[in-house]
Amino acid sequence: MSKIEIIRGDDITLNMTFTNDDGSALNLTGSTVFFTVTADNTKANDNNAIITKDISVHTTPLGGLTTIQLSDTETSVAVGDYKYDFQLRDSGNKIKSTRTGTFSVLQDTTKRII
Repeated sequence: MSKIEIIRGDDITLNMTFTNDDGSALNLTGSTVFFTVTADNTKANDNNAIITKDISVHTTPLGGLTTIQLSDTETSVAVGDYKYDFQLRDSGNKIKSTRTGTFSVLQDTTKRII
């Protein structure tokens, strides 16, 4: 389990590399990556998620790399600690959770308007 920290209202990029059990890059061709952030991870579905992203076009599919872009609007959520996970639906339609952790949204200091 690992922690992701962001500043509320910032644009962020999350890079995730998927590997096979032997450490080699997992081919993401035909796969979808689901990224979900929720305050309540006891629910059976994502209806209460505060952030959801479905990525099917990957940065380097043969190298197992995908990129998740979160906009300032998507990260403008209440300050606090949430739970997140990455799930992978492979080309055979099998789902595997690959990474989970804490998603901490920190208070922004200023809101500069240009």
